[in-house]
Amino acid sequence: VLTAPVDDTFNTNSDWPYSGNENTTWSNSDNRTGIGSARNVFLTDTNTTDAYNGPRAMGAAILDTSSVDRAFQADGNLYVYGTQLGAGLFQKYAFVARSSAGNFSDTARWQYWSQLPGEPSGSWRGNSGATDAIGFGTPMRDVSGNPLTDIASEFSVVQVPDGGLVMLYNKFDFFGGGQLAVRYAPAGNPQGPWSAATTVYTIAAPNSGNPAIGLRAMPAAWASENWIYGTYGAKVIPQLSQAPTATTPGKLLISYHLLALDGSPGSGTQFFGPEFTYGDIYRPRFLELTIAAVDTTPPVILKSTFDRELLPLRFEVAFSEPVGASLTKSDLSVTNTTTAQTVSPTEYSVAYDTATDKATILFSAALPNGYYQVRFNGEAVFDAAGNALPEADRPFTNLAGDADGDGSVSFSDLVILAQLYGNTPGRTFSEGNFDYSTDGVVGFDDLILLAQNYGTSLSVAPPTVIRKRERDRSPLLRL
Repeated sequence: VLTAPVDDTFNTNSDWPYSGNENTTWSNSDNRTGIGSARNVFLTDTNTTDAYNGPRAMGAAILDTSSVDRAFQADGNLYVYGTQLGAGLFQKYAFVARSSAGNFSDTARWQYWSQLPGEPSGSWRGNSGATDAIGFGTPMRDVSGNPLTDIASEFSVVQVPDGGLVMLYNKFDFFGGGQLAVRYAPAGNPQGPWSAATTVYTIAAPNSGNPAIGLRAMPAAWASENWIYGTYGAKVIPQLSQAPTATTPGKLLISYHLLALDGSPGSGTQFFGPEFTYGDIYRPRFLELTIAAVDTTPPVILKSTFDRELLPLRFEVAFSEPVGASLTKSDLSVTNTTTAQTVSPTEYSVAYDTATDKATILFSAALPNGYYQVRFNGEAVFDAAGNALPEADRPFTNLAGDADGDGSVSFSDLVILAQLYGNTPGRTFSEGNFDYSTDGVVGFDDLILLAQNYGTSLSVAPPTVIRKRERDRSPLLRL
C-alpha cells in the first residue's frame, strides 16, 4: 500500500505539496499553447464568443481500422478523437480526425470531420496551405442532430464484429457519479451520428469507501472540506476483451481510475489533494462487463418448391430463421425469363407461416409456360437481429403437359395422360389435369395442351416440384 507519512488532519490549503498555490500550479501545466512541434493536434481557444471554453486537444481515443488484422472491417484509416470544454462545467464536446496509416505521423495532413449548422451531412476537411484543419472540425453529433456534450477527457472507441462502433466513457468525467456510458454508431461511420447514451455500469465510490474495489473511507477532515471520490479515465482494453458470437457472450475489459477532488470546484478552493497522501487511491482499476451473445449470422433460403398440382399455384420458400416480420410483397419479384416478362404483383399474394418459417407465393391464375425466377431483395429481408438475407434468385418451371416435372413434354408425359384419360375425377396436374378443370377429369382439353407443347423443353434443370398436393394445409399468417 502506497501512503505518504501524513496524518488525516493534513490541510490542503496550506500544507505540502502545494502550500496554498495548488490552483496556480495546475493552471500553468494545463493551459499550454502547443505541444512541441506537432501541428494540427492542439488548438488554443482564442474566441470568447463561441460555445467553447478551453483548448481543443486530440488524443482522447484512437481507433485503428487501417488493416484487416486490426479491425473487423478495415478502411485504411486511423481515427483520433479529442475533446474541448464547453461553456458549462459539465459540458465537453468531442471531435474526430482521420489519417491514412502511412501519413499518421504527419499530423499536418490529418483531416477533420466537419458538419456546419444547416448542413444535411458533413465531410472530411483537410488543411489549406498554412492553416491546420483542426479549426475546421465541428463536434460530433447524435442521431437527433445534437452535439455530444457529456463526453469525458479520455474515452474509447472500438469496432465490434458487425463493423459498428462503440464509444465507452465516464459521463461528465469526475462528477458523473461513476457512470460508464456507451454510444453506438453504424459501420463505416466513426464520426457518427451516435446513438443516445446508455449507462451500462455505475462504479460505487462513496466517501464511506468500497472494499470491493479497494477504496478506503474518506478521512472525516477531508470530507468536511467537501472532498469527494470521483472516477475518470475509463478505457476499453480490446486486446484483452472477447467479442460475442451468436451463441457465446463476450467479455469487455475496462480500466478506470479514482481520485479525490473538491466537490465544489467553483468555490476557488483546492481541486486535488488526498490522493497525494493516500497513494493507493491513484492506481488503475479494472472491471469486466459481459456482452450478450450477438446474432451475426444472416438468414438463408434452405429450400424452394413449386406446387403446380392445384389452383392456386404455390411457390414455397423455407428460411433458416424467422424473417416474416420484415418480408412483404414489395421485397420480391417474379420474372418469366423465357419471355422476359415480370409477373405483376397484382397476380399473386404473399403469406408467411411463422410455425415453419416458410413464405408462400399464391398465384391467382395459371401461369404461362416458362422458366421463372423469384428474386428476394436481400437488403429488405432480415432477421430479428437485423442481419440481411443475401440477395437470392430461386427458379421454377411451368409447362403445360409436363406431367413428370422434368422441364419438357415428351412420351413419358403422354403415357401418364393416357393411363388416366377419362378415368376417376379429382386428378391433379401431375396426373394429366393440365387445364385444372374443376371436376379433375383428364379429358380431351388436356390432350390438346399436351399436343401443343409436345417436344418443348425449357432446357434448364428444374427445381423441386410437388407431385401430389395434400389438401389439408397449415394455416398461414397473411402479410
